[in-house]
Amino acid sequence: MSTPSAIAPRDGQASTVATAAAALLPLTDPLSRLPVREGRPTVRMAAVVAARAEFRRLATLAGRTRRVRLELTHIPSTDAALIALVPDSFDVVLLDRRLQGAGELVRQLGGGGRRSPFPLLMLADHDDEETALLALGGDVADVIERDGLTAGQVERAAIHAWVRHQMEGELARSRQLLRQARDEARRANAAKSDFLARMSHELRTPLNAINGYAEMMAEEIVGPLGDARYREYARNILASGHHLLDLINDLLDLSRIESGRYQLALEPFDVAAELTTLVETFFAQARRVPIALRAEVEDALPPLMADRRAFRQVAINLLSNALKFTGPHGAVTVRARRLGSRVEVSVADTGIGVDPSQIERLFTPFVQADTPFVRSTNGTGLGLAIVKSLVETHGGVVQMESEPGRGTTVATDWPIAPPPGAGPLRPAITGPGDRPAA
Repeated sequence: MSTPSAIAPRDGQASTVATAAAALLPLTDPLSRLPVREGRPTVRMAAVVAARAEFRRLATLAGRTRRVRLELTHIPSTDAALIALVPDSFDVVLLDRRLQGAGELVRQLGGGGRRSPFPLLMLADHDDEETALLALGGDVADVIERDGLTAGQVERAAIHAWVRHQMEGELARSRQLLRQARDEARRANAAKSDFLARMSHELRTPLNAINGYAEMMAEEIVGPLGDARYREYARNILASGHHLLDLINDLLDLSRIESGRYQLALEPFDVAAELTTLVETFFAQARRVPIALRAEVEDALPPLMADRRAFRQVAINLLSNALKFTGPHGAVTVRARRLGSRVEVSVADTGIGVDPSQIERLFTPFVQADTPFVRSTNGTGLGLAIVKSLVETHGGVVQMESEPGRGTTVATDWPIAPPPGAGPLRPAITGPGDRPAA
């Protein structure tokens, strides 16, 4: 019969399990983690052995240890052990494999994946494969061989078992704290999203009235205002109202996506027709700068199965950004082409561009490029975050390339087929496609 790897060799070296445990310990001295009693690092060890002679031998070895002080307590049976082994009563338990009911005691203390309140050392005979399997399965911290046992072996096994047990406990507590922090963060994020959604709805109603009356006054629908400055004031109110409404709509979109309440309303539609219509709505804005705005759509594109309103909002956000950050006599190009089972829709401009090191953070909500021109423009930093969320909700990918002074290209990759699990469900809250196109 071959020697199990968990059994200590006869040359007095520490067992394989103890050696592996030592490798997991921090670089600091493991003795620094032991409690100090009577001026020495001390390990309280319960020796669950039946034979008095065996206990006397262990007590003799405990008296010869050099690095730690071993306080040995004799427990003569497994029944007595179940009574005596209460939490914090001992640091390490040494269990004699020959003792009747030893295997059952191991299972009651911590078998089956449960964490034992004590690190268990098993005193076993040579070639005891069943005990070796217990050690390898984690039910026993280490196995030490009965024959040729030395004080050094007992000491090393006790130190390593106790330190590893403490570290495993700290790791379990850290994991629990991380789980709690994650759950709290999720609850806080859900509460934030719910608050934004509710507040957005409450703000939109009076704001729509303000914008409506401001537009009537600016156009003098019910009669002249008199002084020309009043018309200018009304137009300023209307422009500010539209900007605020855009901000509220962006917050509403983002809160719905983050809270998981954005359900895709999938339907097949013509990508070329959608992009052509959207580009036409921006022609007047581009001519005022002036900027050359054009669309290059590949012939015979297949129908895209996606949420039409989300698709429009992605295109609107990208076009708005491109026109905002492109100067006079620049160019903005919208392209669409098929790439295998996907359709790529991109918007390229010859505008100010950004440093490539900033690209990743630009898709974070409320983050904008750190340039003087961007800081001087109106914006919330939500547009690209919404683009990324909507495209990824469809199972797509967003990529951005940019260079200062050379322009920016943002490519969105849409799967032609619907993503798994998406259904033709209409969202309960007003979607991004319900707002004005430009």
